[in-house]
Amino acid sequence: MADPATVIPATEVVPVESKKDVFKNKKQIWDPSKEYQRAIFGGHLLGQSVRAAEQTVPDVYDVHSLQSTFLKAGDASIDVFYHVDRVLDGRTLSSRLVRAMQGDVVIYVATIGFQRRAAQPAPTGGALSYHEPAPAWVKSVDPEDKNLISSRDMLGITGFPQYLIDGFHHPFEWKYLPLEPAEPTEFRSRSIFRSFPLNTAERQAHLAAMAWTSDVFLIYTANLANPAKFPVGMGNVTIETSVNHSVWFHSPSTRIDEWVACERRTSWGADGRVLIYQTWWSKEDGRLILSCVQEALLRLKTANL
Repeated sequence: MADPATVIPATEVVPVESKKDVFKNKKQIWDPSKEYQRAIFGGHLLGQSVRAAEQTVPDVYDVHSLQSTFLKAGDASIDVFYHVDRVLDGRTLSSRLVRAMQGDVVIYVATIGFQRRAAQPAPTGGALSYHEPAPAWVKSVDPEDKNLISSRDMLGITGFPQYLIDGFHHPFEWKYLPLEPAEPTEFRSRSIFRSFPLNTAERQAHLAAMAWTSDVFLIYTANLANPAKFPVGMGNVTIETSVNHSVWFHSPSTRIDEWVACERRTSWGADGRVLIYQTWWSKEDGRLILSCVQEALLRLKTANL
């Protein structure tokens, strides 16, 4: 899906000369010669919008939230321009509205929130402090366990054609726990992942990479939760695409090249749409890293297969 060595190029943006608060992708978003993927992967828009917005706030502010809507598929062979509006600059919180455009067409919009980094930890009585604890599997799973499922094998389980799997490249090491059949709302997709080593400790780079990663394979949680509806894998899908995507960043000092535990589930599916949740914890200490909710469009073929 990106440079196999690092996720950084997939999120980098550069200022557009003579235009204030307008940025564009630094490198080509995707290789358009790959016929199976001409549209823009949503993670690019998520990560690059965060990178564009953070260049308009002081360095002492970290992204804490992202609420976004995918409007058009976009063309991966041409540049994306990110227009940033400075909606709020407060003492503690700042807000940016980002419009991703190709030509005169808005393909994606995001409201991105930033919080000023505290110079020192808040006094005990100054703020509430709690988080959802990591489930037991997070501590017990061993990254070297041979029973874990690779991302390539998971694509096969999901039902992707072999030619796509053969051409698959990804800047992350991703391992899935064996799937356990369950009713759709009880199903859980559990995995651990980390990016290949990054050559930067810059918080903004790792946070943008987290935004990028939050969209990887997420939509297919609904497929895995409903295996009976996909007797021929992706061949039973008419359309499957993200609509809305929201992320909350709970631990801005997290490094994306250290093991992260990820749990995904779906709570609802109707009217051609599904709702998917994911939660990330640090594999090392169990702290809550990220929460995410995605609404997606998912329609199946009505013919008997």
